[in-house]
Amino acid sequence: MRTINKLAAMLIAAFCLAPAAHAHGIWFAQRAGELALVYGDGAEEGAIVPKLERIGGVQAVDERGQAMPVHLLKTDHLLLVDAEGDPALLGATLDNGYFSQRADGKWKNTPKSQTPNVRKSGRYYKHAIHQTRDLEQAIQPLAGQPLQILPLHPRLPTRKGQMLTLRVLFDGKPLAGVKLAPDFVNDPDRQTARSDARGLVRIKVANQGLNVIYATHEVPATTEDADIVQHAASFSFMLRPLAH
Repeated sequence: MRTINKLAAMLIAAFCLAPAAHAHGIWFAQRAGELALVYGDGAEEGAIVPKLERIGGVQAVDERGQAMPVHLLKTDHLLLVDAEGDPALLGATLDNGYFSQRADGKWKNTPKSQTPNVRKSGRYYKHAIHQTRDLEQAIQPLAGQPLQILPLHPRLPTRKGQMLTLRVLFDGKPLAGVKLAPDFVNDPDRQTARSDARGLVRIKVANQGLNVIYATHEVPATTEDADIVQHAASFSFMLRPLAH
């Protein structure tokens, strides 16, 4: 009986985790003193190197908003940022492809047209913006990212607990009613903020360290390969530890 119960629990867990790839996001974070592009869901990071060919829109700008040459350097397990200079802002997009749920509840990385007995299907895009230091002016929307979370002011907060005003844009326009997770890495399911009619939202800075703010937005698909198109966006920044 214990063996059967364990097997049932494992099957339930597998079913619950099957759509996890849809909830994943991308963000920039330090790895051994270098910035890397990360793919994951909360603290659980997934393999990103195999997704390199699906990553585009990699861009960097300095504090004046001027573009800088940048690309991702592939290692065994990481995609490191390799820029000519010291970027103040970084951006990237991952086309994570199609995921379809079959009648048996299992999810497959296939479009709706190639999935028998499909329940629902979607195409999933992941966008990331990372600010490393204060800018001379507020961030302008980055090209190629339909969904963006941008700070309203050019200066980053300095302490955990400070309030940060953000604006959420979709196709360059303010997006209202979007729920945000203020601390996606440590508490991905806690969505405590929602954008107002102007696309603005105020959150409390969660960490004296890495902060990753995350949101998703879905629109109807325009092809027969999916029911919806989902965009996931992150805005991340790092606060230095306070002097003791």
